[in-house]
Parts: sequence; structure tokens; C-alpha cells
Amino acid sequence: SNSTVQRMRLGGCDITYAGLRSVRDVMRDTKATVYGPALVNVIRRIELCTRKMPKVGNPLGNHGAECLAEVIRISTSLRHVNASCCSIGDEGAACLAEALAISKSLVTLELDQNVIGNSGAASLGQALRDNTNLQGLSLWKNRIAARGAQGISDGLTSNSTLQWIGLGCNKIGDDGATHLAKALSLGRGTSRLAWLAIGGNNITDEGAVLIARALQGRNADELDMSEDEDAETSIDDATATALPALKSLGMGGNDLSDETAEALGSMLLENDVLLSLGVSDCNIGDDGARHIAIGLQGNNSLQRLILSGNCITDEGAGYIASSLIQNSSLKSLYLAENPMTDESGTRFQEVLCGHYNSTLTTLDVHATDMSAQGFTELC
Repeated sequence: SNSTVQRMRLGGCDITYAGLRSVRDVMRDTKATVYGPALVNVIRRIELCTRKMPKVGNPLGNHGAECLAEVIRISTSLRHVNASCCSIGDEGAACLAEALAISKSLVTLELDQNVIGNSGAASLGQALRDNTNLQGLSLWKNRIAARGAQGISDGLTSNSTLQWIGLGCNKIGDDGATHLAKALSLGRGTSRLAWLAIGGNNITDEGAVLIARALQGRNADELDMSEDEDAETSIDDATATALPALKSLGMGGNDLSDETAEALGSMLLENDVLLSLGVSDCNIGDDGARHIAIGLQGNNSLQRLILSGNCITDEGAGYIASSLIQNSSLKSLYLAENPMTDESGTRFQEVLCGHYNSTLTTLDVHATDMSAQGFTELC
């Protein structure tokens, strides 16, 4: 009969299917009482995993996910569900997908660190075709490969409400990246997807270059690495010049190289929507830094660039520093854990202290080869 509880925090409580079934049974009572509306019409957030690291969930399994799905189906107020670290597999994901497809209230669904594979991801992708309310979906550290990424990508092409999706630390590979690139291209003009995280997915230059080309405004049927400008398109003229709505792209921890950096540099010259780009730990060297620097010179939208943990030396850092003379949008630049020395610090000092750039407010160069004196002079 409680009508004030809006959030359930149950992370790390060793709750099994039986325990969640009891929660479901309470939620099934939809009748209002003298104390107010039923709980099913009041509860807004269910957290079955702790927020602090390391995350601790509950051993719900697929049967528990089935109970949770029923709660989502019957609730008229539930907006946020976090069922990360709950041993949910493909069967459980399919149950949640069925509930998601008809939910009119759920806004975010977090399923990180479960055991969801391709079929479960495909089920969630199918749900995205029908759902008109979900804004965020997180699937970090599951078992999703290319086929699962294809299912999600297919769902994205028909969805106009999802704003962010996290697929980091799966195994989608180049084939999965290709499907996502086509989804970004086909969704131009309709998709609201603004944040995409695909770091740590065994993606190489082959897949990453296609993502960059999609953000460059390439049509779906041009994503075959062809330079043929006369290629026929499958997109109508109204969206032919539109750019994807993506504002943040995270691709760190993939097996990339300067080839991807070159594609990203070209993308920055044409994309005025992207605000944040993360390519840390991607084997990018000085030549890649040069291409990105060229992109920065002609870009006035990017605000955050993460290049930490790459292979950029003083030469590459010099290119980046020089690009800041012409760039007036970048606010945060991360170059930590690159083999840079005091020479790089001097170049950045010349640009920033010489009043050539008044926009950059954060420059991260920790764990480089700069000396204590170099750090002091830069600060």
C-alpha cells in the first residue's frame, strides 16, 4: 500500500529468480488503495546492479529476466532498469525484448556484463523496430558478435527515438562495424542516435574506416570503399546531403592504425555535428596524428578528442599543437601515455601561452616521456 517508493536499489543482494518473482507478484496488484496508487503505477527506477565499481548484480538468470520483463510490461511509470551483472543470456534477453517492444514508459535499459549473445542481441534489435520510447541501451561486455550487431543495426534503421547505445567490449569485429556504418548512413534524417560506443570490439581499419565514411555523409551503397562519386544511392534526395546525428563516437581499444586516422581526419573536414571522438589505444602514430591535425584545422564543431595510449611522438604532437592555431572549437585534448617529450610540451606552450588558441581548457599529457620540468613549464 506504499505510494511513495519510486526507486528500488537491489544491487548485490544475492536475489535469485524466487526473490524477483515476489517483487513481480507485488507489482501485479494494479488496484489503487486508500493509501494512493498501486506500486506498479509509481515505481520509476529498478536497479539490480550496484553503480560503484566493481559492479555487483544478482544471480537472476533467464528466469529472473522473465519476471523482470513482466514488470516492464505491466508498469506504467517504470523509466529506468539496470539489470547488469545478472547472468542474463539469450532467452532472458528475448523476454526483455518482448516487453520492450510494447513498453510505453521505459527510457533506459542497462544489461552490461551479462552473457547475451547474437540471438539475444537480435531480439533486442527487433524490439527497437517497434519501441517508440527507449532512449538508451547499454550492452557492454556481453558475447555479441557480428550477427548480433547486424540485428541491432537493423533495428536502428527503423528507430527514431534511441539516443545512445553502448556496445563496448564485445566481439562485433569488422562485419559488425560494417552493419553499424550502414545503419548510420540509412538513418540519416530520421535517427536521433547521438552516442555510440564500440571500443574493444576487435575492429580493424576495414570496419573503422567505414564508420568514418558514414559520418562523412556517405550513402549506404558507397560503403564498399569505392571512390566512385557516380555510385547510385538508395537514399532519397532529401537525405542525400544530411549527416548522421551522432555527436559522440568511442572506438578506443581496437586494432586500428594510421589508415583509420586518415579516414577520421577526412571525416572531420566534412562533419560539423560530432562533438566527441575517442580513439585511445588504437596504434595511431605520427602520420595518423598528421591526418587528424589536418581535420582539426578545418573543423569547428569537435570539442573533445581522446588520443591517449597511442604511438604519437613529438612529431605527431607538433602537428596536433599547430592545428590548434586554426581550430576554435576543441576544449579537451587527451594525449596521455604517448611517447612525447619536453619538445611537445614546448610546442603546446607556444601555441597556448602565445594566445594563438583561447578555446582549449584541458590538455592531458600524463604518463608521457615529459620531464617534471616540462610539466611545470607547460602548466
